[in-house]
Amino acid sequence: MTTVTHKHRNAMVTARSFLFGNDWPETGWGRTSGAVRKLPTRIRPLAERELAAALAGLLDDIDIGDVLVAGWRIHGTLQAAARATADDPSAVELVALINHHITADFHPHVDVQINGVPASTVRFDVDVTADVDNLVATVREARLVSLHSGRCVVRVVVSCAGHQLAERSAILDAPATVALGRGIALLST
Repeated sequence: MTTVTHKHRNAMVTARSFLFGNDWPETGWGRTSGAVRKLPTRIRPLAERELAAALAGLLDDIDIGDVLVAGWRIHGTLQAAARATADDPSAVELVALINHHITADFHPHVDVQINGVPASTVRFDVDVTADVDNLVATVREARLVSLHSGRCVVRVVVSCAGHQLAERSAILDAPATVALGRGIALLST
């Protein structure tokens, strides 16, 4: 298991950067796609590069931090802390998140056209899971304002037509305390 450390406090960790860092593979993405296999042999490499570029953009749209926040927004104990602090600006709740699991599934697709004519749609599945242990969250005025210590193991899997194309698990390394500015709203308005 590797550890991912980001130098910039507010750096976004996308599914693409998590999986590949700066080493994005431009080929191999169409090997499970019937759309690419149906093309004439001479244009398959170009189609694969175009498919790779499209998939890169789709994976850049998946922010691992947003996945974590979405999971925390529906966490029952954090919701209770948000309600308890909503109307009292002096109230602070420390919530121990001993062990919890967050999942998110995405289903991006790329529409393939040949000479401007729709030929096929390549569908991908992106599964993001996070196992968070020993995290302490600070809630103030119904907002998650900071996170303390803890460990977060993230796993991202990309598949197409039932074939796994990429997978990575790593520990997201964070400072001892992560301040979240004005905080993240935990209650729907």
